[in-house]
Amino acid sequence: MGHFVQRAAFMTVARKLVFALAALAVAALSAQALVQMRQEWNWYVGESEADALRLGRALTNPLAFAAQGPDGAQRVRELTEAIDKAAPETKVTWQWADESPTLPAEPPLGTIAALKRGETVSWIQKHGGAASVVAVIPVMVNGRLGVVSFLDDTSLQRDHVIRTMLVLIGISFLVSLLFLVSANILGRRIIGAPVAALTRIVAAVGRGEFDVRAEPHSADELGELASAFNGMAAQLKSAQTRLERETQARVEAIDRLRHAERLVTVGKLAAGVAHELGTPMNVILGRAKLVSSGEVTGEAALKSARIIGEQIEAMMRIIRQLLDFASRKQPHRADADAVELMTQTTALLEPIARKRGVSLEIAPTSAPVQICADPAAMQQVLNNLVVNAVHATSRGGKVTLSVAKGLATTPAGVGVQTVQLSVRDSGHGLSPEVKEHLFEPFFTTKEVGQGTGLGLAVSWGIVEDHGGWISAESEPGRGSLFTVHLPEAAA
Repeated sequence: MGHFVQRAAFMTVARKLVFALAALAVAALSAQALVQMRQEWNWYVGESEADALRLGRALTNPLAFAAQGPDGAQRVRELTEAIDKAAPETKVTWQWADESPTLPAEPPLGTIAALKRGETVSWIQKHGGAASVVAVIPVMVNGRLGVVSFLDDTSLQRDHVIRTMLVLIGISFLVSLLFLVSANILGRRIIGAPVAALTRIVAAVGRGEFDVRAEPHSADELGELASAFNGMAAQLKSAQTRLERETQARVEAIDRLRHAERLVTVGKLAAGVAHELGTPMNVILGRAKLVSSGEVTGEAALKSARIIGEQIEAMMRIIRQLLDFASRKQPHRADADAVELMTQTTALLEPIARKRGVSLEIAPTSAPVQICADPAAMQQVLNNLVVNAVHATSRGGKVTLSVAKGLATTPAGVGVQTVQLSVRDSGHGLSPEVKEHLFEPFFTTKEVGQGTGLGLAVSWGIVEDHGGWISAESEPGRGSLFTVHLPEAAA
């Protein structure tokens, strides 16, 4: 359907050109016909007046001769009746100027005065749908002024002119129609067909068929355009081939890189598992041997059993953290109060902090701050950050939680408005070397058995799934500040 519409659009261009040329041709022929009709009419009027004057002058002498003598009036009347009978389309009258002659039709002003001066007067008189030529000629008879009036009905000449005009109009119409049909055929052949072919080529190229080629139909602009399309298609085909080779090479490189990354991850996982599970397994093995060999009995055996259970629980926590890191679930977001989340975190971790002699505080805020996040996931992130801060803080120190809104710079260097959940401690701080690896899996500064090195890595992944990030500021001896940056909740 789209191909048909495009073709119809291009054919419309050809039709527009045809109709424009046809309109010019019709205008030119119409103008020529009007000029010719005007010339015919002027010729008709001029010839009619000239004929009337010639006939009128030819009749003056016979009428003047007949008017002489005592019976002149009778002879003139007989002569004019004979002329009228011989030529019904004419009417001839004789009158004496001194007898207040009655002129035919409606003469122009000043006609009588002109006749008395010996001047001939002629004009076209219209009556109804017909027209007549009137000629009035003065004649001197024995010193007396006579007037010969000649009226010639020009209906036949007018009909001839009208027929001529109609013929001209018909010829102009036929020529215009012939020109329109011819121009339409030529427009389709010269413009429409090549453009339609080019449209099909463009549509094929748009579908990715770069092997198609247009056949130049003529050595003109359309032919040059077809050649340009062929060159473009060839270049696109070459670029497609090159891109396919590069894409294939890139895919292979990515596959090799992913394989290498998997090997590295497997290696880190194996090392982390061996590192983290080695100590509790040795403890379990030692306690089990003591119990099985009978070296410990009674209360000592029960104590060994409790230690074995604690170590198994520690191993289960490590495995659970590994599973959380390996397969993060998509967050189920909901509106949550950031201060309420911090309050729950401090209430949950207060016993751990009190045991280490560290106080937990929440900085006051002027108004509630809403975030759109998975509350359980955010609780896990805050728990990890607060536990790390407590472990990094010496006895008598303080860990402060705060929330704020403000402009922050993303890791990509873009400034955005975020909600900032901060955890600040007064501990020993971190060196630049340690900061570089904070969020890497299995990296930890804690003693063996005290941490898996997955807490910050899992927290980073959770915050990243929420469209945010975690920033860390720390200097040796001056404590650390970890800030969770989250997008603002929609109003």
